[in-house]
Amino acid sequence: MLYGTLLLLGDSITFGARADTAGHACLGYPEHLASILSPHAECEWSPLNRGISGQTTRQIADRAPGAFRELLAYAGPRWAVVLAGTNDAKHPGVPLDEWEVLFRQTISWGRRAVVPLALCTFPPIRGAAMPAFGPNAQAWADAASARVRAIVAELDGSPSPVVLVELADMPDSLLCDGVHLSAVGYRALALRVADALRFLPPRPWAEIVAEAVAWFEVADGSRVAKPAADAEACTADPGGKKRARKPKSDTAEA
Repeated sequence: MLYGTLLLLGDSITFGARADTAGHACLGYPEHLASILSPHAECEWSPLNRGISGQTTRQIADRAPGAFRELLAYAGPRWAVVLAGTNDAKHPGVPLDEWEVLFRQTISWGRRAVVPLALCTFPPIRGAAMPAFGPNAQAWADAASARVRAIVAELDGSPSPVVLVELADMPDSLLCDGVHLSAVGYRALALRVADALRFLPPRPWAEIVAEAVAWFEVADGSRVAKPAADAEACTADPGGKKRARKPKSDTAEA
């Protein structure tokens, strides 16, 4: 048996915040990704989930050397997936030139280790639901996503493969709140990443979401019927009674 290792570097979206709502296990996209990839290759993949809630790209960049050293300690195939910057979108938003310096420094540790990289654009942000982010957060994320695309085009697979994971067009029905994903959303994100790591063109989100929903219908006995219901469950208590969405303070974190 060949064993592979996935390094997933980021913030709470990588960690899988809110994935355990509505009675689900805390399966973030890293855990889903490993389980999706393993049946499609002669390799059993294990994830190193190195997502920490609330962290900015500066903090992620500081952790990157240790994270890549950890990855290199494991023999076999390796990939690193980087989704870094959501918290930099908080009002008023980190200057994009400064954010790009930190993002490039983060991924440089993977490039010097010749580790294949998957670089993610940003899922949608509903700033009105997360006041710490403010009304310009989506515009910031769109501009940062454009820079990620440019970086992937610039690197062009040298010295090791660099692929783009396009998340900016993700439907916001997959959000659990203004930033984090629902359980179905994390599964859908993992499916989009898995396609990128297999060098497949991105499939339509409708197809991906249908596959994610079908997985939960089998795994959870149809507890999740559709993304909207899954997201709505994020505002319900364990007994199923809907609770009011409380305003979030300026310290709300992704």
